[in-house]
This record gives sequence, C-alpha cells and structure tokens, in this order.
Amino acid sequence: DKKIIASDEFSLGGSKWEIDSPMDVYVLDGHLVFNKAKTSQKQPTAYAKNVAFDNAEFSFDLRLVRGSAFSAVFRKKDASTYYQLNITTQGRFTLQKRVLGAPLKTIAGGDGSISTNKASNIHITLLGSSIKVHCDNALVIDAVDYSSLSGGIGFDGNDTLSYVDNVLVYKYAATDYNIEVVDPNAKPHAKLY
Repeated sequence: DKKIIASDEFSLGGSKWEIDSPMDVYVLDGHLVFNKAKTSQKQPTAYAKNVAFDNAEFSFDLRLVRGSAFSAVFRKKDASTYYQLNITTQGRFTLQKRVLGAPLKTIAGGDGSISTNKASNIHITLLGSSIKVHCDNALVIDAVDYSSLSGGIGFDGNDTLSYVDNVLVYKYAATDYNIEVVDPNAKPHAKLY
C-alpha cells in the first residue's frame, strides 16, 4: 500500500509552499506558475513546507511554455545537499546531485516526450539507491546512486514560463518493499521492511 503524505492541486492557493520570489512564482487558475521577470535577481523557486522523505514516489504535472529548463528538486536536506532533475523544453531529462555544496554531479540522463505548452506527468520513484523517472508513463531515467540523502521537495522555474499542478508524494507501507545495498563500496544502509 502507498499512503499520500503530501498533495496539492493549488485550488486553495500556495500556502503549502515557501515561495522565494512572489513576483515570479504565484498561483493562478489552480496552477503554480513560474514566470521569471527579466529584471528579477532571484531564482523563481517554491519548496513544500514540512515535507521530507527518503523512500517515496513524487509526481506532478508540468507544462513548459517557454524558456530552456525547469528543475524539480527532491531529497533536499538544505541549500547545499539535494537531487535535481532538469527538464528542458526539448524533452531532455538530466538527474544531478549536490552534496555539501560541491558542484552538481550528473548521475544520468534521458529523453522524454515533453511538448511545449502541453502538460506532461512527471513521476519520480525513490527506493533506496534506485531513482527512476517516468514522463507520461515512459521510463526516461533508471539510475542508481548510493548516497543516503533524504529531505524535501521543490521546484526551480529557472528562466521558464511553466505551470505545475497535481503534486503528489506517496510513502510506501513498511511491507511494500525490502531493499538492501549490494554495492560493497557503498556506505551501509539499513534494510527497509
């Protein structure tokens, strides 16, 4: 069984989110809108309040209208430690990781069926060291990373005009999975039952 631990359809505004630049990120017609003004000095970001996880599924609907790349951030411990999924308007997906402020490290990449001005469902599955990303039910990234990061979720609109809706975070029931790290060089992880 999966249990929803966070969701937002933005019908009640953006009260569940810490919005860094209210001029560039706002709720309109049931969507979280990222629209960075040319004069803005801040990145248009929004992070969910009081949501943190390590093993879960995280999904959202994304419509990119213009710009180069949109980012979903997850397992964010703080400003210097997190995973980032970059999605371009051309449909390129790049999974990156930052730990303790080091430069972003690319883990994996793939291509999806993103079309400008058309909503796509992005689904990220995080189980132990496994990270899978689907775009409209098609697998675009299947990666393994042995970092034991956990934390929150958020979005960075970068220079795009983009719309986010139907954010869901599912947590697994304890009996749904049993994961054990098999890489002998990895830091030890607890078994999850």
